[in-house]
Amino acid sequence: GYLHLVGRMKEMIVLPDGKNIAPETVEAVYRAHPLIADVAIFEQAGVLCGLIVPDDAAIRARGALQARTLLRDAVAEAGKALPAYRQLREYRLVRTVLPRTRLGKLKRHLLPARYRAAAPDRQPAVADQPPLSEADRALLAGAPVADVWAWLQARFPDRALSPDLSPQFDLEIDSLGWTTLTLEIEERFQIRLSEADIAGVLSLRDLLCAVRDAAAR
Repeated sequence: GYLHLVGRMKEMIVLPDGKNIAPETVEAVYRAHPLIADVAIFEQAGVLCGLIVPDDAAIRARGALQARTLLRDAVAEAGKALPAYRQLREYRLVRTVLPRTRLGKLKRHLLPARYRAAAPDRQPAVADQPPLSEADRALLAGAPVADVWAWLQARFPDRALSPDLSPQFDLEIDSLGWTTLTLEIEERFQIRLSEADIAGVLSLRDLLCAVRDAAAR
């Protein structure tokens, strides 16, 4: 017979029942799904956990308003190609690049901390927020976007908002929530956002651009 070595031995995940898992092979299966841009897995409390980076362009093409459902189904679909013990049991979505070396290898020792930071109830400190780009500062300074941004900050007082945050993933706005949000924007600012206007919204930046464009019509 032949001995096939897959991945580096020091990265091998050993489950409590003794099963061995080469994380790179599992990641390749999930990464092959068109809605998943990147993924990193690790073991925690005896189960496989993962950080998943959605493919924004692919999600927009299928309907951004259903982003959370689309990603949940994508993870389930990808997992069907794997034995049960190699499927993700828990995962969290992140919209920033995963930590890698200059050679593109995952910095696996950083994954548990990134996973904890991605918990829905964890709020990053204001100091952790990246500085606004010149384009974002210009966007937020213009009317009526500035007024809508101030209103959003008041509407979500327990969140440190930034243009990069996702209404679906970070603020957990579902279909009903979108209806409520767009109605409130129309009532408060006399700006009507159609379903087509918000169909591609995956970040607060996208939402504010939609507000700007709708107000200019």
